[in-house]
Amino acid sequence: MGKIKAFFLVLWQLPQYVLGLALFLIVRPFKDSKEGISYWYHPRFPGGISLGSIIIVRESPNARLVKHEHGHSKQSLMFGPLYLLIVGLPSILTAGLGIRWPMGWPEDQADRLGGVNRP
Repeated sequence: MGKIKAFFLVLWQLPQYVLGLALFLIVRPFKDSKEGISYWYHPRFPGGISLGSIIIVRESPNARLVKHEHGHSKQSLMFGPLYLLIVGLPSILTAGLGIRWPMGWPEDQADRLGGVNRP
């Protein structure tokens, strides 16, 4: 039953996995783990991104960044094929343009889901 569930979870998040795989092949990151969360890192990666369960962050990330990106992975599970539109686009606009969305969407939810405690 585990393989069937995994198949449907990948199918549910297929747009994220396709984009994540493409980015993975371009960046060629290195495998690591922090606080029980597996992720990939690259020294020249500008920050962090979550595409399905593929998390890519800059080299030597702090635990807060890894947990935050793990929170985005949980959002991917929740929103499935709509994740890139509902979470990804606002998140990129927040990071790139400094736009603050109502109620801190989607970054505050990613923090909560990832267990990040911000001051």
